[in-house]
Amino acid sequence: MPICDFKKTRARWSFVSKIDTLGSLDFWTLTVSLDSLSPSDTRQLSMDDLLVADTLSMEDYERHSKVLPLAVHEYTHFVDATSTVWGLRHLEMLNKCHDVPVHDEFQFYILKNTYDYIRQIRLPDYYTAVEKNVGSGTPWTSNITSGVMFNADGSVGDRPIIFVRFWNSNKEPIVRSPISLVSLLEASAMEREIDCRAKLLRRLKGDERLVEEKLMTQDVLKYIYNPKLTEYSVCFHLLANLQDEKDLATISIYVGILSRMVLNAPTIAFSTMLKNIGAYANRYKLDDNHPSLRRMKKSIEMNSRGAFFYLICLFLPKYALKNQATFFRSVDASLKQFGLSLDKLRRGACAEMQELKSRLSLSSNQSIRELAKAGLHNFQIVYPNQLSYPLEKLALPPALLGDLTKFNFSKTEENILKDYDLDIGYDNLIPGQIRSENFAEACR
Repeated sequence: MPICDFKKTRARWSFVSKIDTLGSLDFWTLTVSLDSLSPSDTRQLSMDDLLVADTLSMEDYERHSKVLPLAVHEYTHFVDATSTVWGLRHLEMLNKCHDVPVHDEFQFYILKNTYDYIRQIRLPDYYTAVEKNVGSGTPWTSNITSGVMFNADGSVGDRPIIFVRFWNSNKEPIVRSPISLVSLLEASAMEREIDCRAKLLRRLKGDERLVEEKLMTQDVLKYIYNPKLTEYSVCFHLLANLQDEKDLATISIYVGILSRMVLNAPTIAFSTMLKNIGAYANRYKLDDNHPSLRRMKKSIEMNSRGAFFYLICLFLPKYALKNQATFFRSVDASLKQFGLSLDKLRRGACAEMQELKSRLSLSSNQSIRELAKAGLHNFQIVYPNQLSYPLEKLALPPALLGDLTKFNFSKTEENILKDYDLDIGYDNLIPGQIRSENFAEACR
């Protein structure tokens, strides 16, 4: 299929369409699209502009702020989806679709498994319960509950969901929202976007800067306190409420780091946490048959990264967000409650990334081989860099603009994806989506 069909095939899987209205990452073809931008918008801009500190005129600031925060947001999604432990496992799921023999119906279940897996990156709207005719006045309070998902036939299943329930300033219930994979992905991307906007703001001077800072704060608060968007912002709320931290910039920094740490949690970390889940039971004095404990055990057994994120946050010492050194010591202390440590996470992640890259390097799909190679390359830059994303140094493919022209935001010669062909990539990866969709339609 030609890439001109991209917008049509992407539309069926727009996980973050409620918020990423100006651009997106397609999780099937891993195409970065910046629909609201044209070649005249992006001209002479690049990720290198994130390193510049020269003063901007208001006109230049408006052009930069239209392009760069959006590009940073969507490229963060790309890096998370290709250059983390979860990202290479995501690539492996896509690869399995392409390896299913056309005439071996006994392997077609792989197509349905991949379809279901990608569909659950963001949970259906049904699981986010927004109360009608209730104000969303701040401050909000929250607590954690749990439930289970329904099976495809409508029966009650055994797949757990960790929920956060929110109340407004009048102690009225506002919304119940799940902590899903998209919650972590959006927390990571939103933190990078906020950081980019702050860098651009520092390049303005005088009253213009003060006005724009106020507008930015209003935009972010509007996003975080929108009851309909809580599946995307829930990680911000969870960390802020557990740490009793009100400074938005502080929360943003550490929620970004923590979400990326969880996206890089190796498989062995989940089995270790499961063996030590008694720490959670002891904290709440739960017996072995308590529904909350059973669901938490099942969540960790199923490698739920949302549950992993919650447990780390839950066991963070107070004042963990005082500074970066304190934060990492606090995360290490939290992990040790479950027999883990930052060093164990790092070593496990490095080993698993190497193993995944080795398997994917044997793929018959050229684009998956290229993306896996770039993924390990990026991981080896990001992980030692306190899980920050120096996008100007990373391997990034060109982006697809609104008129379907391509633009490369990376100017570094070390960018091993600078010549990545979006047309070939789309042609190589879209068959997996089409086959999975067609077979899922047949499973009725």
